[in-house]
Amino acid sequence: IADHIKERLDRGLVDVGLLVEPGNLEKYDYLRLNVEDRCGILMSSSSPLAEKEYVTVRDLLGLPVLANKRAEVQAFYRNALGELYDRLNVVATYNLVNNAALFAMQGEGYVFTLEGTVKLLRKDGLCFRPFSPEIRQPSFLVWKKYRTANRAVSLFLDEVRMLSGHTAL
Repeated sequence: IADHIKERLDRGLVDVGLLVEPGNLEKYDYLRLNVEDRCGILMSSSSPLAEKEYVTVRDLLGLPVLANKRAEVQAFYRNALGELYDRLNVVATYNLVNNAALFAMQGEGYVFTLEGTVKLLRKDGLCFRPFSPEIRQPSFLVWKKYRTANRAVSLFLDEVRMLSGHTAL
């Protein structure tokens, strides 16, 4: 989804996008929001790991894992979880968590995702368990560098800056 948002920004089809770190923001101006989402695992409610309060990377060893297909996201998790990340049994990658959730719902895999994404799914038979130690990903509003924003976009960004305690750029 992040690549789709960036493409639309680059083509001038949208003025502002919402992205979750990690990602290359070189071509964009951005505003870091005061929002961080917990990272964890989406799984079937009947999974043995669902009984735990938190999940560790060690808990996932030998289990079928579905990872985000974006290289930046995989590198983020590799950095956060350490060398054990490379020993995980990644059976598939995904670009839409809704599709990966079907595997989790059927007990066929454990999906790396964000807690906020899971709240949007609202599907019975699924549960989310955060990682221990806790991993969080911040969110950003982004817009194309060197593009003059129209009045509505400028006012919107000013309002977001004010609400989030940022000063104008």
